[in-house]
Amino acid sequence: MAISVDWPTKVITVPKADTQLVSAGPPEIRQLDVDQFRLSLKALEADVDGMTFLHTHNHNQPVTIGGVTLARVVEIINGYTVTFEDGAYAVNLVGANQNIGDVLNFNQVQVRSSNSAGLTFSDAIISQSFTDNKVYINTMTGLPGTQFPRGTPTDPVSNFADAKTIADARKFTSYELHHMITLGSGDAVNATTWSGHAVNHAKITFSAGVNTADMSIHNMRVLGAFDGDDITLTDCWVGASTGFCGTMIRCAFEGNVTMNGACTDALVLDSCRSQIAGSAKPVVDINSANVDVNIRNYVGGIEVRNFNNAGKNMSIDFVSGSLTIHSSCTDGTILVRSADSVDDQSGAGCTVVVLGNDEIAEQTAEGTLSVQQAIRAILAATAGKADGFTGSAGEIHFRDQADGKNRITATVDQFGNRTSITLDLAD
Repeated sequence: MAISVDWPTKVITVPKADTQLVSAGPPEIRQLDVDQFRLSLKALEADVDGMTFLHTHNHNQPVTIGGVTLARVVEIINGYTVTFEDGAYAVNLVGANQNIGDVLNFNQVQVRSSNSAGLTFSDAIISQSFTDNKVYINTMTGLPGTQFPRGTPTDPVSNFADAKTIADARKFTSYELHHMITLGSGDAVNATTWSGHAVNHAKITFSAGVNTADMSIHNMRVLGAFDGDDITLTDCWVGASTGFCGTMIRCAFEGNVTMNGACTDALVLDSCRSQIAGSAKPVVDINSANVDVNIRNYVGGIEVRNFNNAGKNMSIDFVSGSLTIHSSCTDGTILVRSADSVDDQSGAGCTVVVLGNDEIAEQTAEGTLSVQQAIRAILAATAGKADGFTGSAGEIHFRDQADGKNRITATVDQFGNRTSITLDLAD
């Protein structure tokens, strides 16, 4: 069912289905784009059935004078009236000044006009309406079109093609997404910034061939075929993906991720985690890329594959979790710290060094002091009991936390300056 005109009675009927759902309510609120409405009327007038009848409306395009834009005007004329399909819902009229309220056939539908008395917006108002210089996309409740205020937070656009037109016209490179979108080879998204309304309410799927170089994506689900360098994902849930090259920060893995084998920049996973329940692990496939890999502050399970270039290093630091090193890892050095468990299936050419908390404590901090010894000395000097200084030369002592021994014995002059130090940092 579509917008129709009963030509003999001059009644224009607008089906509920031809309005856009804004809120399911209650109360249910819908929206009619008056510009699209008049285009439908224009098409009906040009049809065989309508071409012999009087025109339904006048239309004045927006006019910009001295940086101020006068609104689009759609006027229903020649005795035509408008009926909305009956029901308990409201309809907001947007996109133009109009006189629909004056020619309305009343029923249960509440029709809300938003006429602006001619003045719609200046360049300053337009710029302020696009919060943070972003075009807003809602693929569920947004509407097509590029005429302002389309693309603003209160009137999001429904598709990327129109969003890109709006962004290009305003020299924006940022988008905010509500719901989900699929981007493909025809979509110019490289060097753009995307943010999601919420990580579980916004999702981008990349189809093969899309150029994702220099993209920055925040707070949404992401998956598909990346293609390009210097991609940054922050606070995202990452599904099954290929061709990734860049950095992920505070991301959660819902599926396996394969790198771009031609990538030349180090892969960085900072404070990421597994989002897969149980013993299954997400796979990070280096895909033989000739790069270093830095995985820091990781939580949960992870499996690494195809790390196999001589002279390259992979560091994996766990907060907690388990690691599987696949047999396809055949070269380079993999350093693992603080993993709960490591299943090392690597090939003979791959050097794997596993350090637990004890091993880390035994690493050299300075000179011949281990990390553990250095911490004992610091605790004694800053938080242990002290005695011995009387204002004359002699010894002062700094005690361990149990007050069981002198960790530091210092020879001092009459001013308290330390002239020699003896340490006892054993257990």
